[in-house]
Amino acid sequence: MTEKGQITIPREIRDLLGSRHVEFVVEGERVVLRPVPSARGTLSRYADPSLIEHEQEAWPRTVAESHKEGGDR
Repeated sequence: MTEKGQITIPREIRDLLGSRHVEFVVEGERVVLRPVPSARGTLSRYADPSLIEHEQEAWPRTVAESHKEGGDR
């Protein structure tokens, strides 16, 4: 765990979960990691394909710019 409380989820676990998004649920003294299904999958038939393409292109660019400007905000 980093100083900011971030963790890395191993690829094998991410692949098993089948989701890029997760939630942490506290159950007594345990913390359970649960996959969160993408709304895009359910709503994709209503989405404008150009918006999905724009999102897919914008995300890597945003991350690269963030790293170039000095990292985390």
